Amino acid sequence: MDVDAIRKVLAGNKSDLLMAIVGLEGIVTFAFVICTFAVATTANAGFNVVLTGFLNIGFIAGSYHVIRKSKAPIAVSGDDILVTTADSHRKINYR
Repeated sequence: MDVDAIRKVLAGNKSDLLMAIVGLEGIVTFAFVICTFAVATTANAGFNVVLTGFLNIGFIAGSYHVIRKSKAPIAVSGDDILVTTADSHRKINYR
């Protein structure tokens, strides 16, 4: 992904960006919860893994609710982190 593409995404609607991230996290968590049910029969890890899966579901549901119902502007400041990560091999000043 190009640095300009990253900046364009970050300059767009922050709420839509966060909703997309929460949706992606929901898909990954759904697969994780299915895996937790398979591991649930293990005596030493079963309960902890299933509890972690349910806590992830709760976190995603809470994140979705807060982002959707938020009336205040949402700030996402990842520009410096993403630009630094994407171009860590180059010594270019973007400012």
